[in-house]
Amino acid sequence: MCIAAVGGMLALGPIACERESGSPSHDRGTPNAVYPVRGRVEMIPIAGQPQSEFVVHHEEVPSFLGFDGRVGMPSMVMPLPVGRDVSLGDIRVGDIISFDLAVWSEPGHRGYEARNIVKLPADTRLGFDMTPAPHP
Repeated sequence: MCIAAVGGMLALGPIACERESGSPSHDRGTPNAVYPVRGRVEMIPIAGQPQSEFVVHHEEVPSFLGFDGRVGMPSMVMPLPVGRDVSLGDIRVGDIISFDLAVWSEPGHRGYEARNIVKLPADTRLGFDMTPAPHP
């Protein structure tokens, strides 16, 4: 589930981040699209705690093409699977990052993951309110 800001209010629901399954995306082959995204880390997965996951409050992605054909993804707090070769070793909650959002859109293989995660300078300004967002 995702949390999206809609008209200054938070709305829960399967916005643009809906995925078909939680299976690892490396089984899906080459992604249909890759979008550059920036955001703030809200949660880091903790070994032995299956409820924890990688969660990012990301900026709007205006060129995103949703599974339903809609164009654009609003800024939202979103859990993200990470690519198989991605390390989160130097990433901490509150860090500002850039990453590639890899998306598979073929029926039966739909999904997404964060790749090429890069820590940005702490004073990087993002295109949303920097007040800490509630966790999904």
